[in-house]
Amino acid sequence: MTLFLWTLACNPEVAEDIEGDEAGECEDGADNDGNGLFDCDDPSCAGAPACGGEDTGLGPIDRDDEDGDGFTEEEGDCDDGDDAVHPDAVEECNGVDDDCNGEIDDDLDTLTFYADEDGDGYGDPDNPVEACSEPDDAVEDNTDCDDSASDAHPGGTEVDWDGVDQDCDGYDLDIEACVQESVIDATNWVSWWSYDVPDQDADYWVAGYELYNQTLYVDAASNSVSEQKEEPLMFDVNVDSQQALNTESEPFWLDAWLDTTYYFCDGYIDWQDVPYYGTVEVHMLSENDVSATVNLEGKYDGYVQDDIVLWEYATGGSCEVETLDTMLGFGGYDILGFFDSGFSDNTESVANELEDEIVWYIEYNCSEW
Repeated sequence: MTLFLWTLACNPEVAEDIEGDEAGECEDGADNDGNGLFDCDDPSCAGAPACGGEDTGLGPIDRDDEDGDGFTEEEGDCDDGDDAVHPDAVEECNGVDDDCNGEIDDDLDTLTFYADEDGDGYGDPDNPVEACSEPDDAVEDNTDCDDSASDAHPGGTEVDWDGVDQDCDGYDLDIEACVQESVIDATNWVSWWSYDVPDQDADYWVAGYELYNQTLYVDAASNSVSEQKEEPLMFDVNVDSQQALNTESEPFWLDAWLDTTYYFCDGYIDWQDVPYYGTVEVHMLSENDVSATVNLEGKYDGYVQDDIVLWEYATGGSCEVETLDTMLGFGGYDILGFFDSGFSDNTESVANELEDEIVWYIEYNCSEW
């Protein structure tokens, strides 16, 4: 103790440079203050961690470096409990001010995340968060339409007219499901309807015919609806119907003659596939009032063949189709064409009925009452 005081008193130049007043001086093997004492032999280093960390009170500053990183709080250590945090540290992307410059994760490449306050995994596009790694309360996604409701996000299950847009399509109802329900209702309603087919007759010299009592039945129980993504309120609709011309118990009648030969026959044509396809466009008249425009087209190509014309109750003469075709062919008639017209003439009528019913059901099912 006496020697140190003498050194300071008798050597003013030494007193200007104190051992250990800079980081690392108490362990660098040098006599930094020129007093003849090195590192821990110099009383000024008594408080340094390299020298046991006991502050004798003899040094010119408080050398209390609790984490041993070579910096005290007085020297700029902003977290003296973490040896990775000090003024010489390299800033890392960890949410910590590693280099103690007062800024967290500065001068690093950051990414954009979006706040997810409701925890549904979908971010709020209006609340971006810049960070170099994904925060606990933010996500990469930015498609949430309501970040205050965890059940509202793309793909959510819509509850119609509850004031929340659960599936984030911009509407408070599940439009696609509503259209599907309406198409099902319409096809069920139209199924088993019957359409009267106009009678046909012709008389050409020695040949002629009369075809009457024709009725077309429709079964449109199968259908599908798919959304056209490029137009959110436009939907593709397909209805797979079957149609029959008369029945076994209520057949059509055909009277035909060639010269003096007469043919009196009855029969029916069993169920044939007649698909319909087109579009449904939904119109939002207001927040809770819906209308629709429907365009359907029947696809009947004229494919009645001999083997599907059933003559179960012939009452006289030959009612084989080939015979009748040959007979009426002399007059320029085609018996299969008669039956084709029974389907094709009513295809548009059925399409119009389906269109009207789908529109009605959409307005009923999809609007809030």
